[in-house]
Amino acid sequence: MRRQTYETASVCLALLLSAALMTDVVSAQRIPYRVSFFDKGPIAFTPGTAVYDSVVKTFHPRSRERRARMGMNPVLDTLDAPIYAPYLAAVRSISDSILVVSPWFNNVIVGLTESELVQVRKLPSVRSVVIVSSIGYFLEGPTDCDPPHYGRVAIQQEILNTALVHNAGVYGTGVRVGLYDTGFRWRAMSSLQHLNVSKEYDVIYGDSSTANDDRDPGNQDEHGSIVLSILAGWEQDSLIGVAPFGTYLLAKSEDMRYERRIEEEIYVSALTWLEQQGADVSSSSLGYLTFDSTDVSTPYAALDGHTTFASRAINIAASRGVLCVTAAGNDGPAGRTLITPADADSALTIGAISLDGVTNWPRSSFGPTSDGRTKPDFAALGMAASGQAVDGRFIRSSGPSLATPQVAGQIALLRELYPSTLPWIVKKAMRDASAFPVVPDSVLGHSAVNVYQAARLLGPGVGPPSIVTSDSKRTILTSIFCDVSMDVKLILRDPVNGTISEVLGRRIEEPWYVFTIEPTQLLRDSMLARIEAVVPGSSRAGSFPRDSTWFIVPRNEIVKPCGVRLPGSVTSVSIVEQQPSEPLVRDHPLSEGCTLLTVDGVGTAPSDVKIVHIATGTLIPCTYTIHEFGQLNVHVPSGLARGAYIVVLRADDASTSLPVIVR
Repeated sequence: MRRQTYETASVCLALLLSAALMTDVVSAQRIPYRVSFFDKGPIAFTPGTAVYDSVVKTFHPRSRERRARMGMNPVLDTLDAPIYAPYLAAVRSISDSILVVSPWFNNVIVGLTESELVQVRKLPSVRSVVIVSSIGYFLEGPTDCDPPHYGRVAIQQEILNTALVHNAGVYGTGVRVGLYDTGFRWRAMSSLQHLNVSKEYDVIYGDSSTANDDRDPGNQDEHGSIVLSILAGWEQDSLIGVAPFGTYLLAKSEDMRYERRIEEEIYVSALTWLEQQGADVSSSSLGYLTFDSTDVSTPYAALDGHTTFASRAINIAASRGVLCVTAAGNDGPAGRTLITPADADSALTIGAISLDGVTNWPRSSFGPTSDGRTKPDFAALGMAASGQAVDGRFIRSSGPSLATPQVAGQIALLRELYPSTLPWIVKKAMRDASAFPVVPDSVLGHSAVNVYQAARLLGPGVGPPSIVTSDSKRTILTSIFCDVSMDVKLILRDPVNGTISEVLGRRIEEPWYVFTIEPTQLLRDSMLARIEAVVPGSSRAGSFPRDSTWFIVPRNEIVKPCGVRLPGSVTSVSIVEQQPSEPLVRDHPLSEGCTLLTVDGVGTAPSDVKIVHIATGTLIPCTYTIHEFGQLNVHVPSGLARGAYIVVLRADDASTSLPVIVR
């Protein structure tokens, strides 16, 4: 099997078919997951309330005395508030295997099967679900939630036109992306520390590790890791992938030691597994035609879209709803140089575009297929595309291998917005939003897809909402993708008695809508909400959430999904002026040696500020200054070493304790 790579010589692969291939990798055994919640429910946690008075009795007098000495008044704060009982009950109704409950971190550890995992992720109260064996403080979100700074990949993203979709907070969240390649050393790569990997499968050896092991040649997982970084990377100014927040299924289906015909069967096994694991989109930069040793080459006549095992496997997966993306090959500039399964009837075959964004990379393969069909179908930048190598270097490489994951990422963005849209409708929108929508080019097919335009053609599609305060009123902003006029509304629901009220949306700039909530409509500290968009006189409609559930609108807290870049008409000042109800340490967790802590949302200027090392109780010398908009700067001349601290902000009538991690 040839890796459709970055101008390297074709490397060899083969595999001895063993009993490991028959191993059943699907298990019903429960695996521990960390389930984190958005908030602690609508019930206030202050002295005199039933929940506070109940919880404070569970604390030993020595604990209360110690907290008081630290300046805590009241001695319990919101971190001590219990996880909201209905949230726990909802999880327990799915799995009774709750192992750990952590009020400080507002999460639980619970054993889940695959089917239970799907159900828990759909709960409206759940912020994230992460396997416990991962490094949770990396995987519960990217290390930097600022809007993306594309850096080296700016040209790649410009050709795809992803910026307006990314700015709306759409990054493939909730979409299951299946990738099969040579292997993946993702845990060691800086751009993939955020990655949400649901499952891995080494088809070669029948285990769950896709990184190199002692049986592999040294460069085994290099190709797959680079491809994965282009699809899913998140490192500001260095590498932003197309769909960094998708849920990934990784299959290692290639042995770099040989090039043997049996690898096509291994490819089929990998795709079968990905389909079984619920992949919405699959991506491979692999292909077959000629082999070493005595294995018979595949005649081009067999590349008719439905003869080779790999092509037939793609057609089967596509018939089950998987959008299958594959590389065209590296054997240009002549025609009829495709590899299989690039010929597959149902494959989205991808060619490589040069740096000018228009012409083809000279070595990109193209058809026609043996039965006369135009291939590839689409294309993306495949010349000097940016990715990350397993040694940490950011490199530029060429080939359809690098273009293929970019188009797979575009599909993941569309699938986040339109999870139930039929695959052929998604494909049609991609064609209509491409560089050559009517007559495909013989070398690049329909060429580059404008994913923003494709999202509009499929609309209405509602992005995740941001919740701020503007002009003293709670305001919700969201992007709604659609190519025609819509009726847009926000539905508010009282979580206690079910009372409903509505707010009409107002378009401020493409694709942003704003909803202004009157104070009389906020009946609780947290309200339930839905956004609905309907095209009048048609069946076209969209919502957020995209099922029948609701999202939470807190009375005061700022909610800004990761990577969102709010429209220019909503200034940063309008967000900062109204602070969240609880102070927050900016850019937390902090880096070792930092000398400045910035705390946002300080309502009352403190009379004293202390930093205390949690483990030793040592007071860390510091000074502080208070600025406008409730911003507090805490200066630590000696710098903070790695560890856990508490920052205590003390005012005349109250104190606030903020946990701080330095790493």
